Amino acid sequence: MVSELTKLVEYDNGGQQQVAAIGIYHWAVEPYTYAQYYFVDCPDASSALTMAASTQLSKFAPEERYYDIMLTDNYVVCFGYDIAPRINSICYRKTYKTNLSNPIFNDIHYFAKSDYTYSITHTTSLDEDRIITSYLYIDSTIFSTRLRTIDVAGDVMIHSQEYFQNDKTDPTDIVHIPTDNSVVVMHDFYFAGSTNSNFIYIDPFPYAPYTASFEFRPGKCMLSMTMHDSHYYLAGKGPSWFLKDKLVPSSGYPDPDCPALNKLDIDLLDNLVHLSTPYNLVPDPCICTDYNAPLAFLPYNFSNPCINQ
Repeated sequence: MVSELTKLVEYDNGGQQQVAAIGIYHWAVEPYTYAQYYFVDCPDASSALTMAASTQLSKFAPEERYYDIMLTDNYVVCFGYDIAPRINSICYRKTYKTNLSNPIFNDIHYFAKSDYTYSITHTTSLDEDRIITSYLYIDSTIFSTRLRTIDVAGDVMIHSQEYFQNDKTDPTDIVHIPTDNSVVVMHDFYFAGSTNSNFIYIDPFPYAPYTASFEFRPGKCMLSMTMHDSHYYLAGKGPSWFLKDKLVPSSGYPDPDCPALNKLDIDLLDNLVHLSTPYNLVPDPCICTDYNAPLAFLPYNFSNPCINQ
């Protein structure tokens, strides 16, 4: 049983529209709330009827918490955190896009002496079979965002970095920009007199410390972000959306509410050592129904106040 679907991917799998998703079942035993995470496999999403009939559920281990599901060149990857005391690490499972039930999906991949994360991980796929994850890390009273680049084909962490901020806040989203093979991290923190969604431009493959640019609209905060047309990122909150060409520097002209530009120092970290442990996914009966909810349309206004020169 699943209470909600949090993230999903969709792709063509041998002529059928494959959907894979992360599902969660919540329940309460006062005064606590519990959650069980699931993998949702729908091998034929061509219609609501066939989707309901073909969907399969599998339970992850009780301590696994997966926040993102991604497509790489060859794999479907679930990424999150495992709270089991013997693991206590960022973790992932992977399986082949063409065969989701392959036995490799029964391995939990994690890292020795991993950081304890203080937030939900936000993860995105890069080129080939590489991914990058971001999360809040706390060392005494110092807060930083850590980013780890992982090659899931070879199961090896290949780059690690962090930046510091004054607030105890975590990244809110992360996207890959294919045109220049970079990453944009959306992170709300106090800067320049207000709390803003700051869009930080990250190199996922750094070999030396560097200074990253970040852009923000003063006082504006967004909830989610996605990549658009290979070099734009699109952030939104309700009916308000912000579309930015990552390759075009901000000018702040002609409207002072246009994105402002600043800099942030990025430090390198040691990579962590990969480990894995077997834990078979447990099939669970799926009680699925065809539910046709009425569509809701929200009006919106489009404006283009910012002109880059």
